[in-house]
Amino acid sequence: MLKHDPVAEAIVASVSRVQHQWRAYLPWALAAVLALVVAWYIYGTRKNEPLKASMALANARTPEALEAVARTYAKTYAGPAALAQLGALALQETNFAGAYGYFERLVTSAPQSYLVPAAQLAMVKCRVAQADEALVPQDKQQYYSDAEQVLRRDLLYSRDHYAAPLAQLELVRILYATGRPQEAWQELETWQREIGQSYMAGMADGLRETLMRLTGAATNMLAQQAAQAAPQPVQDANVLPTE
Repeated sequence: MLKHDPVAEAIVASVSRVQHQWRAYLPWALAAVLALVVAWYIYGTRKNEPLKASMALANARTPEALEAVARTYAKTYAGPAALAQLGALALQETNFAGAYGYFERLVTSAPQSYLVPAAQLAMVKCRVAQADEALVPQDKQQYYSDAEQVLRRDLLYSRDHYAAPLAQLELVRILYATGRPQEAWQELETWQREIGQSYMAGMADGLRETLMRLTGAATNMLAQQAAQAAPQPVQDANVLPTE
């Protein structure tokens, strides 16, 4: 009588079953191998994509090349950076409408990019430049309105970003240009309190003087200074106040 080995018999039975049913297992094995290959390829591509994007951006010398970078590497930092460069090139050619379009694409396609506040401020400047060039009053007013909307809605609603001080100063200029000097003066006072004695303090000197004359702030300040400088009457300590 031969002794039975349950473990060995189970192994032999499993091998025999696989040998007879390998055709049924083969598709699953191939699918698993294919999934591993695809996962490895995606991992390798994503790992190398920032480097490829950086090299493509550095080698882009024409608007067409920058546009290709913006489309191919839209999910990396190079995509928004390429759009910013395209906007800057359009500004050099005084193509303010085209520049506005590039900066708007940047804001829409990469809302989390650190370039967004700068792009929004550039959009404002494009609209202001278009307003300065507009010959039709309605068009001029519309461009200023668009610029003010971007400022209030996007740049000054939450001021926790690096472009906030420049955005508020741009709002002061737009308010002055659209015939609202009192609002402009109030915004300028707020701006000056926020920046304090920083390097930006002298950026609005000429505008400040103009608004002071238009709003009468200069006259009020002179009156206050004169009142403070006037000698105060001295009360004789020996004279009792009368009831």
